[in-house]
Amino acid sequence: MNKIIDLCKDKLNFPTAIIIIAVIIGLINFFSYKLPFTDNAFVVANNQTVAADISGYISDIYVKNGQRVKKGDPLFRVFDKPYKNAVAKSQANYDQSLAALEEQKQVIQKDLDLIKNAQDNLAKVEYEYKLKSNPKVKDSISDIELTQAFYLVSSNKTQLNTAKSQLAIDQKSLLQKEKQTEAAKSELDTDLVNLEETIVRAGSNGVIDNMFLSLGTPINARQALFSLVNTDEWFIQANMYETDLRKVRTGDKAVVILRMYYFDKVFHGEIINNLWVADRQTVNSRSQQQTVASNNEWLNLPQRVPVLISLGLIPRSLLRLSIIYG
Repeated sequence: MNKIIDLCKDKLNFPTAIIIIAVIIGLINFFSYKLPFTDNAFVVANNQTVAADISGYISDIYVKNGQRVKKGDPLFRVFDKPYKNAVAKSQANYDQSLAALEEQKQVIQKDLDLIKNAQDNLAKVEYEYKLKSNPKVKDSISDIELTQAFYLVSSNKTQLNTAKSQLAIDQKSLLQKEKQTEAAKSELDTDLVNLEETIVRAGSNGVIDNMFLSLGTPINARQALFSLVNTDEWFIQANMYETDLRKVRTGDKAVVILRMYYFDKVFHGEIINNLWVADRQTVNSRSQQQTVASNNEWLNLPQRVPVLISLGLIPRSLLRLSIIYG
């Protein structure tokens, strides 16, 4: 060992050290070009903001911070008595609209029966008038009887036209009642949805995070209350130098080593997005002209570009929420 140290003292001088350092830097750059890597990366996951679609106050809480939940599990309940009352009222209005609609249909049927009866009566009196006005029997029929038959035909025609006009009026009323029934049904459906939304459920498998709620807490519709971190899929955002991405493509495989495990557990992923970043140019907000820096830099460093890597489904014991924010 001492001989090696003595040899280094004899042979190693300043020019040799510079050459060795240059060779090491060259090898690092060569391997980073052939095998792109970075230590500027972090674990990310989809984060769902949990909120209720309705207003009220919290009457029941079913989960707590750090609890794992499955998709569809209840998280908390909003006081539902007002929404049950709204459903009952809407149901009554809908039932009333259905009854009015059915009654109007019966009126329409009655109008149709009256029209049929008027048509039959008109056909009968027209036939009688035709017989009485026949030249062969005209001499045996008095003028008064013939005139009465004529007016009877006119009267039945008027009755038929009146029945048809009433049918048109009642049909318009039927359309109006159908629209009212549809509106009542829509209102009932909306109130049923609101009642169902009093129980807020998990939108995915995940872990409850940043939840600080108590019973009786008033909330507004779509007010963010806490987070649900989706644990079905994990990602790595690797911020790599742009000079290392010449051959990196979507679909390429990636090896991920986390500092909490090092080589004890090696993760494998797939590049799903090579995000583009182009924000080096500064534009004057007033003139919209590009601003060029007047000072010159001795070294122009390459820009880092985020590369998104999907790790897929990871066993629950391997990754923790704290990694996401680290």
